[in-house]
Amino acid sequence: FFSCCGWSLMPGFDRGQFVDAPDEKFNCTICLEVLRKPVQCTNGHVFCEACIDGWMKRKNQCPNCRCKVTKETLGRALLPEALILELRVRCRNPASAPARASPPAKRQRSSKARRPRAAAGPDAVSSLICAWEGTLGDLDRHLRECEYATAPCPDACGAELQRRELQAHSTICPRRKVNCGHCGCLLLASVLPIHVDRDCPKYGVQCSGCRRLVIRESLTEHLQLHCPMQPTDSPYAVQGCTERPQRSKLQEHLADSAVPHALLISSALAKSKDEVRALEVKHKEMEVKNEALQTELSCLRTCSQSSVYLKWTVMRFHQHLDQGIKYFRSHKFSILQHLLRLGVEVIEMDEVDEVVQYLGLYLYDVGSLNQLPMRVGGSSITLTGYTTASSLTRNFDINDVLHSGPNNRLGFPQFARITHLDSLGLCRHDELQIAAHVCIQPSQPLSLTTEHAFQ
Repeated sequence: FFSCCGWSLMPGFDRGQFVDAPDEKFNCTICLEVLRKPVQCTNGHVFCEACIDGWMKRKNQCPNCRCKVTKETLGRALLPEALILELRVRCRNPASAPARASPPAKRQRSSKARRPRAAAGPDAVSSLICAWEGTLGDLDRHLRECEYATAPCPDACGAELQRRELQAHSTICPRRKVNCGHCGCLLLASVLPIHVDRDCPKYGVQCSGCRRLVIRESLTEHLQLHCPMQPTDSPYAVQGCTERPQRSKLQEHLADSAVPHALLISSALAKSKDEVRALEVKHKEMEVKNEALQTELSCLRTCSQSSVYLKWTVMRFHQHLDQGIKYFRSHKFSILQHLLRLGVEVIEMDEVDEVVQYLGLYLYDVGSLNQLPMRVGGSSITLTGYTTASSLTRNFDINDVLHSGPNNRLGFPQFARITHLDSLGLCRHDELQIAAHVCIQPSQPLSLTTEHAFQ
């Protein structure tokens, strides 16, 4: 009747749960069960609070006396409520409702979670249901603690069991936390097999080569360094050996391939020597280029200066002379937009009954932007010896002028005899060390000349 009326009711207490049948005066006239939270109308008719609330949604009259009832006119029935709460009841938590198992264990249902068949003896029944008896007022407190009450798994695996079964369930719950027996990490029991099979760094796995058990975290090192069946590079791989014997057969490979390995070493050594020679040549070329760059940098730094000090080394002088080379030129440098270089020339002059070779030192113009003549008075060229005393210096005259123009030069054709270079210590290790101090003063167009050689 109440369901078809659409009421969502919490009816009174089931009469079957009381130890002794309650007096019918404690019955609700709507649900006909023992009153739960009784309230009464103005004429004293008593109902369950939930029952009369549902009734008032359709009618606002007392179902017994038809008096008007509202929430304001209803009052608590304190005396009936006190008497009802003193009635003795039994716990209604038997093992009749089967426990809902967690998904991995659905096929297993606790045999303790079934109501015993009628054929079972009274002792078996009493062991499967709660034997608690007490007053109705104490029932709620008991139900919160009753071992036969259904409760969800605290690890949220989805199982619902009686409280007394939770401890046993905690040892098999798929969502319980367990420690890996190999690495000790804490994880869910349901993922432990996957962890062991795939990830556990301390789990022993079989080497694919030698079939030994090796802990997973050491497998890579084992394969690279220790496994006797693993192919490994020959110690002569750098020299060109392409064979990769098994590690256990490496010594056999070395013994069988001693001659080929020796040939590889010989070939590699010859190649290394060629590479060293090539590097030496390249190094010397780089030194020459570096010297040129340094000279060019010096030119750039001094292009706006009126004087410059520079050093120049003529290497393998006698060797070049024996080969017929008699002209040597330094790198370019610039002063006041004049682009200059030093030059060495070996000339032969007829003297008394002999031909004498002289070393000439010159200052060359190699294409200046400034076309005005250059006053070089105060400039000097020095051929340095072992000591300052053995050095030989020639100074330009105060009136000396170098005219602009490609390959115009000014200098000293008979700077020193070739035969005196070694005896005076001016040629050391077949090298000429030349130092120059070049000074140029801005000049106006001149008509004067110099007695020094112009060629």
